[in-house]
Amino acid sequence: MKRILPIIVAATATASVTQANAAPLFFDLESDGSAGPALENTGTYTEAGVTINATATGGDLNSLSTSFGVDGGDSDQIDAGLGEKIDFEFVFTGLTVSILSLDFVGVGSASGDDAVFFTINNGVLTQLETGATDFNGSSDIYTPAVPIALSSGDVLTITAEDVAGIEGITLNVVPEPSSLGLLGLGSLIIARRRRRPSLS
Repeated sequence: MKRILPIIVAATATASVTQANAAPLFFDLESDGSAGPALENTGTYTEAGVTINATATGGDLNSLSTSFGVDGGDSDQIDAGLGEKIDFEFVFTGLTVSILSLDFVGVGSASGDDAVFFTINNGVLTQLETGATDFNGSSDIYTPAVPIALSSGDVLTITAEDVAGIEGITLNVVPEPSSLGLLGLGSLIIARRRRRPSLS
């Protein structure tokens, strides 16, 4: 029992540190933001171990001061009439990643009640507009009640009913503890404990 206790303590301590390292990661897609210009110019942006690869259908990726879209039409956002869409692929290793929110422009009641649609890996189509579950029509921000879990290689596809843009993506990123690291830490504690001289 005495030998098992240090391993349990080490595992608990590592899990606590991992939870403390969880932090929202905001990918600002506007032209003055962190990710927008890189995605517009190269289609790729990496931050905190998460890489986003963006591709556009119907034109080229376009980052404006107010949103991110496709420059195939005159709106420079995502224009459904021109068949425009954007795919965002998420690539990462050693992390647990989920979508906390999607920040749009031109969707809610302040913009004439347009709608935007998204899917993950071409699965269930989610429609966002004023009155939709978890969507704030005043701020155009979608915050799912349960974060959307992602696996590396998952693709978020965004299209619009008419014309809309996306301003940012907020992810929750949690480092995954390494099993080998836990075993190594436990072994070090056991070895150190064995070398301690007895006080009795």
